[in-house]
Amino acid sequence: MAEQEGKTIHSVAKAIRLLDILTESGQPASLTELYQKTGWPKSTIHGLLSTMRESGLIEQMPNGRYWLGIRLFEYGCAVSNSWDIGTIARPHMQSICAELGESVFLSVFDRAAVVTLAEEESRASLRVVSEVGARLPVYCTSQGKLFLANSSPAECRRILTHTELKAFTPHTLTTPEQFREFAENVDYFVLEPGIRRLDDLGWSYLEQHMDIPLPPALREAIDPVPFGRQAMEEDRGCFTSRGYLSLSGDEWQHEHVAERPHREAEKKPSIRERLEQGKKECANRQATPQARGKSEPEL
Repeated sequence: MAEQEGKTIHSVAKAIRLLDILTESGQPASLTELYQKTGWPKSTIHGLLSTMRESGLIEQMPNGRYWLGIRLFEYGCAVSNSWDIGTIARPHMQSICAELGESVFLSVFDRAAVVTLAEEESRASLRVVSEVGARLPVYCTSQGKLFLANSSPAECRRILTHTELKAFTPHTLTTPEQFREFAENVDYFVLEPGIRRLDDLGWSYLEQHMDIPLPPALREAIDPVPFGRQAMEEDRGCFTSRGYLSLSGDEWQHEHVAERPHREAEKKPSIRERLEQGKKECANRQATPQARGKSEPEL
């Protein structure tokens, strides 16, 4: 009998986790590799794999390694055929791609990630590419950030707090605070649209570090690519579909929470307290001896 915790059936959850691991790795895995990634007993993993193999969800290769089965492809096709959104969106995606010259993706938000449903790829030499069906992090992709931008602040906080924010580039935002502060730090980055290749960056680097222009004959003898790599290392830069992105050198401006004085609000005394205070003041006045002046003459 399967163990349950609330409404979660452990064996089913573990089987799905094995499928996720194989999908994320993109290649067959051995029993030992799956053990190293899960920490579960090998007998448990083997039992789950054997059950899924009988159903066609898992395929065992001749070398003994395990891979995703053909049944999963059938499931994927059934889901894809039930969605008309790709057919409806295709003309609009083609129009946007032609107008902007950039790749266009149709994605859906799912469990703190975005899944690509359709793609219209740009013909530019440097372009963004994503495989249909790919699951991408929500916090460091253009598709994911669009979903975050259109979510409530509370939902954004929940997603970013419960997601491991790994750095994929020197410019990846890796804390929830950076997402809140980003609007105030757009000048922290510099985008150079005219620099799209390493040789472009190399020539720019040489021009900045030389006092005189390079003669044409000397330019023909120089390979600018190593200088471009040097510039990327110094700038902590990277190439995007829009050009070369690097750091401006400005400091990141953090939020400054105004320091509020922690003073207790003055509490008005109650009627009882005021009466007691009045009694004390009267008693003090009566107890204080009156200064004696000169007695008046008796008539």
